[in-house]
Amino acid sequence: MVRFSDFTHSFYNQCISIDKAFSQLDIGKQIEQKGYFIHQALINMAKEAISEADFENKKKNFLEIIHKEGYAFNPDAPINTIIAELNLIKDVTTSSAGTKLKKIAKVR
Repeated sequence: MVRFSDFTHSFYNQCISIDKAFSQLDIGKQIEQKGYFIHQALINMAKEAISEADFENKKKNFLEIIHKEGYAFNPDAPINTIIAELNLIKDVTTSSAGTKLKKIAKVR
């Protein structure tokens, strides 16, 4: 039998984990924006240094190399954490709060 205090402790720990994942989304957006700026600057520098045809060939080769490498971070990790934690909140799902949380997260 689960005691109410155990349930409350577990529920609040899951909420804290979800809150932390949301904060990571903001950081990820900042990294994405900075990466986009750097990417555009590098493209402009490369286009100025070489011909358009040579640029397209080098870009194609570069992208093939990049796609073979692993990523340093997983941009979907915060969303996956939120969904996993929401799925663990079983005892609240019959309440209107649990139903709303799962609807927002698009979780069954």
